[in-house]
Amino acid sequence: MDGLRGVGAFAIVIAHVWLNLGSAAPLGRLPSLIQRAPLFLVMFFVLSAFLLYRPFVAAGLTGRPARVRRYAANRVRRIVPAYLLVLGVSGFVVGAATVAPFRVDAGMPPTLPETGWLWTHPALTLVNGSLLQTLLPGTVMTGIGPAWTLTVELCFYLLLPVLAGLAFAVGTRRLGVPAGVTAWAGPALLLVTGLVTKWIHVHVVLAGMTPVEAFFADWGPTWQAVFARSVLVKADLLGIGMACAVLLVRWRGTSRTPLRLAAIAGLVLGGLLVAALLPTWYDTGWGLFWAGVILLIATRPPGPGLGRVAGFFAWRPVHWAGEVSYSVYLWHLPVILVLARAGWTAPQTSAGFALNCAVVVAVTYALAHLTWCFVERPVLRRAR
Repeated sequence: MDGLRGVGAFAIVIAHVWLNLGSAAPLGRLPSLIQRAPLFLVMFFVLSAFLLYRPFVAAGLTGRPARVRRYAANRVRRIVPAYLLVLGVSGFVVGAATVAPFRVDAGMPPTLPETGWLWTHPALTLVNGSLLQTLLPGTVMTGIGPAWTLTVELCFYLLLPVLAGLAFAVGTRRLGVPAGVTAWAGPALLLVTGLVTKWIHVHVVLAGMTPVEAFFADWGPTWQAVFARSVLVKADLLGIGMACAVLLVRWRGTSRTPLRLAAIAGLVLGGLLVAALLPTWYDTGWGLFWAGVILLIATRPPGPGLGRVAGFFAWRPVHWAGEVSYSVYLWHLPVILVLARAGWTAPQTSAGFALNCAVVVAVTYALAHLTWCFVERPVLRRAR
């Protein structure tokens, strides 16, 4: 799955280069494609839930207790060291941390975030260092802007063992419900929660707002922004990923390839249909689409076309891009902001956009590779 992460992280980098350094460049139809990069965030949520729930399902179906302490320690090792490094460098070395929520007058175009030093904002440092910034209007989108997703992940990390414990320890061992049934309880609960809260967000929270007002409500220092980026509104994506984990574990040891392919095709096509016909659940539809892609890569079904798709994501350069994708995700916006503040950017032309992309990608991936080699990988190896 590393290759899929790598492609997603690269798309997000290019999108943020365009948004911050190239939105006025004459790029033809390219911006309409770039603006779909947030769909890769949908993929990250689905993939994360898939990978994290799978060991719980495997343990539950075989009657073994889940290794919750190891799970918690691994989550800390995976997320915290690199995050604190990038936050520290951004806020205390180069002064490129975002120190104020996204603000803009109604009708005015977005501007670069306000950056500065974190030592002059101790409360902001504490909140961001604890990965709680997305829970408060005054700190939402501060620190490392894209790290708002980590608050959602943190909430899910805490929620997952509870859901799995209720399903298997209570539902199966105490109540006698088959584990193959209780394994679906958590995914179903999160899916329904996400569907309902998405409807509330669109039809209640943002009701009556113009598109411009809704944009600033969703991205500004508002409780609407906190709600929009909460684990509640993203719960359906996490539930879809958990459902993928159940499917994959249940498929292990079986040879029903046609049934698997039918399920994968149903997820992909059904997801595209939901995204096209039900705008309230646009992200949900794409979550189903990514679920099909994830299962395709995980099962590697026979067939030249399907094999090539799975093989591409296993290709060494794409795999490497996936290894460093977390650090890429953390580093790229501070790099963009430092270059913009220093004036080391090309003009907003098509050639200038290409040059800005090349510079940001080169610097970001170099920093990410160093972070992977000297921070992430050593910490992860100690856990083995």
